[in-house]
Amino acid sequence: MRSFVLTLLLCFAASSLWAQAEIVKHPIQISDWLAVGPFSSGSRERGIDFLLEHGGEAKIQPCVGMQHHSFLAPGGVVRWHKTTAIDGKIPLAYKNVNWEALQEAWGWMGLANVGYAYAEYQHLGTRQVALILADKAGCFYWNGRPFPGDVYGRHYVYVPVMLKPGNNRILVRVGGWKEPKFSFKIFPVSVAIFINTFDLTAPDLVRRQPLDSWLGVPVAVTSERPLQNITITLDDKSGYLQPIRLSIRNLLPLTVQKLAIPIRTNRSWPKADFAADTLWANLKVEADGQKYTARIPLRVVNFQQPHRVTYLSDIDSSVQYFAVLPPKNFAYDQEKRYALILSAHGASVEAIGQAMAYEPKDWAFIVAATNRRPYGFDWQDWGRLDVLQVLQLAKSIYPIDSDRVYLTGHSMGGHGTWHIGLHHADQFAAIAPSAGWDSFQFYVPLFLQKGEIFGQPQMLAIRDAVLQEERASVFVENAQNLPVYILQGSEDDEVPPTHARHLFGLLKRLGYEVVYNEVPGKGHWWNVDSLPGGTSCVDHPALMEFLRKHKLNSAPRRVVFKTTDLSVNNRLYWVQIDRLQKLYQEAVVTAEINNEHEIEISLQNVAQVQFLPEALTRLIQPGKLRLIVNKQVLTTRWQRENRIVLSLHNDRYRLGTLKQGKLTKTPALYGPLRQAYFTPFVFVYGTKEDANQHLHAARILAEEWWWRGNGFVTILADTQVTPEIIQKYNLILFGGPRSNFLTQRLQDYLPIKISNEGVTLGSFPIPGSDLAVKFIYPNPLNPNKFVVVNAGTSPLASCLSERLSLFYTGVGFPDFMIFDLSFKEKGWGSMIAAGFFDQNWQVAKEYCVVR
Repeated sequence: MRSFVLTLLLCFAASSLWAQAEIVKHPIQISDWLAVGPFSSGSRERGIDFLLEHGGEAKIQPCVGMQHHSFLAPGGVVRWHKTTAIDGKIPLAYKNVNWEALQEAWGWMGLANVGYAYAEYQHLGTRQVALILADKAGCFYWNGRPFPGDVYGRHYVYVPVMLKPGNNRILVRVGGWKEPKFSFKIFPVSVAIFINTFDLTAPDLVRRQPLDSWLGVPVAVTSERPLQNITITLDDKSGYLQPIRLSIRNLLPLTVQKLAIPIRTNRSWPKADFAADTLWANLKVEADGQKYTARIPLRVVNFQQPHRVTYLSDIDSSVQYFAVLPPKNFAYDQEKRYALILSAHGASVEAIGQAMAYEPKDWAFIVAATNRRPYGFDWQDWGRLDVLQVLQLAKSIYPIDSDRVYLTGHSMGGHGTWHIGLHHADQFAAIAPSAGWDSFQFYVPLFLQKGEIFGQPQMLAIRDAVLQEERASVFVENAQNLPVYILQGSEDDEVPPTHARHLFGLLKRLGYEVVYNEVPGKGHWWNVDSLPGGTSCVDHPALMEFLRKHKLNSAPRRVVFKTTDLSVNNRLYWVQIDRLQKLYQEAVVTAEINNEHEIEISLQNVAQVQFLPEALTRLIQPGKLRLIVNKQVLTTRWQRENRIVLSLHNDRYRLGTLKQGKLTKTPALYGPLRQAYFTPFVFVYGTKEDANQHLHAARILAEEWWWRGNGFVTILADTQVTPEIIQKYNLILFGGPRSNFLTQRLQDYLPIKISNEGVTLGSFPIPGSDLAVKFIYPNPLNPNKFVVVNAGTSPLASCLSERLSLFYTGVGFPDFMIFDLSFKEKGWGSMIAAGFFDQNWQVAKEYCVVR
């Protein structure tokens, strides 16, 4: 094929002090590309390679006219064609695609597609590191190795790659609707560190208020070798900040890590008369005899303004923030308590922007969490945990009345309101979703996924068992004691009113307290100028009045609690489910106080349940207590502060607990795979064999955790894992026993064993030379923590397992998965075996499917 060549010789003046802002001022941009597409992409499906006909994404070297099959195009064929950048953006320029017909047939999901662009860059110098910013690209391949793009076009995902002398191949993968565009910028660098000030997580400085918090700063190592003994200092010329100095032992080459740096004001700040709206801090990084500097802008506000508050995440010690809008005319009063309105933003919205959409209330603090990023995790998984931590932080920082805590949100945040509100109904006095969607299947249907097309129904049932916890409809019964206000625009074409009407109908039929306000003529984001308050679709006066009039009933006489996954939630009000009869199936507890000495209980799929004394002391009296359990009558003598525990024995319930084995699934140690990433974790790459492959896989997943989840993770070699690390962290292992010393050490104690010839699942042999394996298990060296094994029976299969990310919602990965290389074509249709370990963390036929 014809090579598209761009050459540039850059000369850098030697200097011991590198100003970081200068590094990314003058990009190299390639004008001429080849493009191909569109290929139909199912919603929330990763790992599909649409170029397998000609070697796949990592190997392809296309030419004009090379063709691939795609059912979106006339004749079922698409061909590589030339395209040229326009104002720095590269259009994929699909030809003759009837988008109207596709949308008519499949709705807006019919417009979702993937396309590719290819170019070559001729580097005339020696080996050199470059930073790449691939805006609006899902990922790109540089000389056959994958790297993350800046998929949302937020302009901060600068990733380091190695320029080799001569020809460098570039393949960019772009997803989107109809005909997407992307930009691709190359920044050759001759320094060892890039301080990325485009993605700061910084607190606001509040006038007259001391600050003792955290600053999150991404640092990219733009060097082929690790950096040792790094020193970081933070200060400011005005002297308002306490000088901070911290040391980092080492940073791996070609990695990006968002570091947590303490930031504190000194004693003079609360007394200062600082009129400017920005205070500039100086950040300096010293490594290998070089100094790298960056100026850090800190926004300065009055307390009454919406402002950012940073904190360290319980999940990964990364720096996150929430935005707070204090009450109108707020003054500290030890006797006065305020309501708390937690607000969840929509997709692409920053938390500070969400807070700014409200008018201050004289009765409430408004706090907006982040979902980890503007798109984040749909307020599920890490987004849900983020909200729960922010809730506790807000209660500890501000004078909050715990009986007047409310949850609301718009669009994606409306879904989050449903999701979090229904799973944690006992945390809120009322909830108010606005333009909130119900579930993925109802909002972005999965029917075009390759897994849906090729997957066996039994296999897909395993995946769907994991995904069911995101469906709001399934858990509406939990709103027995949770008043709900639903706000919706009648003409909303982003989140159609069918979602709101559906959920309203379910709640109404249950006889629950619910108000539905469908505003005629209004779309997705709207305002009514004549109404008081902030933006009407989030700060509607009727919505606010509904919240204000409700208080939490923390000890209701009747509780309905439904769950499917104890790792998401196992407690509601005074009911706690400890164990299910059948994992990942609906469990329902209905418990009602008949009188001061009698509780009537209905249990479905519950092996052990507790009734907690904190609330019971307000509902029943000490002494003889009668329990009617599924029409079975039990009696006991109850004393205050005593828990009531019921467990199932031979189809009958009795008082007391079940016996617990050495390994038992508990809510904190339950699975599925994603749970290993809900508490502190480290990546451990193998060094026995294929060390570069394992390290690169760990790098790109760490980078995804950074750009998608604003996260932090340490990457360690298998030889660097100490007993202290084993005690403190979940271990995410890259490489099987052949290539990772730690996996080899654990292999004999794990229920899934990997060799060159195949995989043994419990006692069941699965032969295969290219089988990928992914599973979670309690760490045999510390059963209170997890190990996750990413491995395979061959380097190709191991690579596939390692690169298969779960840092997004809608994944559906169970406890274990065994699949082959056809995953790149068939998704879940490639599964050989998948399922859950049983209650005792053993392989059991009832919880797995083997093809």
